Amino acid sequence: MVASAVVGSATENVIVNPGAGSPNRLVFSRGSVPPPPGSYPNAPEIIGPTSVQPWSNCMWTVNHGAAVQPATYRWYVDGVLQPETTELFRYSPSTASFNIEIFITDANGQNWANQLYVDVSYGAPTCTDM
Repeated sequence: MVASAVVGSATENVIVNPGAGSPNRLVFSRGSVPPPPGSYPNAPEIIGPTSVQPWSNCMWTVNHGAAVQPATYRWYVDGVLQPETTELFRYSPSTASFNIEIFITDANGQNWANQLYVDVSYGAPTCTDM
C-alpha cells in the first residue's frame, strides 16, 4: 500500500537517460510538489559506462547541466549514499547490476537529480577499455 502511494505520486518521464528497465519516475520525499514533466531543462547528466565487467575499476562524473555553481553533490548507489562529491569511483560488483543516482543542490537552492542504470556482465568492456 505504501509502495503504491509512493509510485503513484512520483513524476513520470523526467529522468534523463533512465537506463534499461527503469520505471522513469522521480520520487519526492520532502513534501514538495514536483514540477510538471518537461520542466527540467538542462538536468545533470551522469557520464560513464552503462555496461561493465565484474570487478572493474569504474569512474562516473556529472555534467551539472543548469545547476548554478557552487553546488553540493550527493551520489547514491542502489540507494546507499556514497562519500564522493563531483565524481563517483567504485569497483563494480561481481554479478549484480546497479543503479547510480546523483542529487545536486545548487547555489540558488534548486534541486536537480538524475539516475543511470549500469549492467554488470562478463561480456562488457572493462572500465579501462572505455
